[in-house]
Amino acid sequence: GLLDGRAWRLEWGPPQRGYIDGQELRLRMELGLSQDMQMLLLSRPLMETLEGWTFEHYTENMQTRIDVSTPEEMRWLAMFPKVTLAAPKELKSRFAAVAASPPTAAAWFEGPLCERLAEQVRGPLAGEPPLVLMTLRGRLYLRLELAEPEVATIEAMVKLFETAAARAVQLATDRHPG
Repeated sequence: GLLDGRAWRLEWGPPQRGYIDGQELRLRMELGLSQDMQMLLLSRPLMETLEGWTFEHYTENMQTRIDVSTPEEMRWLAMFPKVTLAAPKELKSRFAAVAASPPTAAAWFEGPLCERLAEQVRGPLAGEPPLVLMTLRGRLYLRLELAEPEVATIEAMVKLFETAAARAVQLATDRHPG
């Protein structure tokens, strides 16, 4: 697809992350964001699972550093501070975020992205499937556990993805005008 002249890619198939069971919906787009815009928003049950795995993996093996074979999502939970999300209680209980810059991630989440997530928790995200929205290396990624490629769910996730992309670009522009 295209959003404001930027191409994005959608895939559905076998998962590329161990925390996804069954099939995975993946979207990604090059946004040209600066390297300091590293933000991770994920479903709270997934965050709790990943934190548990990270703790187990590194304390049981007596490792003192995280290696690059660990997915970014897990490394970031250990490296970056948690973000205080200004959102209704319903969303705070369902989502969590970490970021290199918590104020930037909080601003990303507020407004349109928060509103779009609120719509989706009454729809495709009602069952709290593993969901990741992440900005990394200038790109935006969305990962969602999705057993069947239902058109309505894919359309809803594309809208969520486009909202997250537009908000990230707006924040990047506000931070570095010109």
